[in-house]
Amino acid sequence: MSNKERERYKIPIAVFMMLIKTNELFMIQRATTRWMDGFWSLPAGSLDPNEDVLSAVIRETREEVGVNINKESVKLVNVMHTNVEEKDWLNLIFMTNEWEGEPKNMEPDKCDEIKWASYDELPDDLSGHGHETLKAIAAKKYYSE
Repeated sequence: MSNKERERYKIPIAVFMMLIKTNELFMIQRATTRWMDGFWSLPAGSLDPNEDVLSAVIRETREEVGVNINKESVKLVNVMHTNVEEKDWLNLIFMTNEWEGEPKNMEPDKCDEIKWASYDELPDDLSGHGHETLKAIAAKKYYSE
């Protein structure tokens, strides 16, 4: 082995929050983000420097839909390794059914519409790997690709 330090592989991490109410899932319709605009998604985002993943998903959810979430109520339900536009991503999908406040569109410049969607009638136009992720979660698969 040479004196040269080994370069570690770095992968971006995206965090997603499933807000669950009875048999419904809270969704946002993406707009003007340059990625999958017009498609439905969960509140989501990426880590800031020196931020842990739970803090990131709670922050992103508060920024996008205005609710406050306690860390203890959040559960990791799926980890998905995916490749988007020739770039690897690690998606961490969290779930909660406890929060303070009523979800609303806090970023009208990035979100056209919000809605509660029944699991039985989810939109066909989910962003990214939405349907695959939700199927994996329903099957209690905690890792998917």
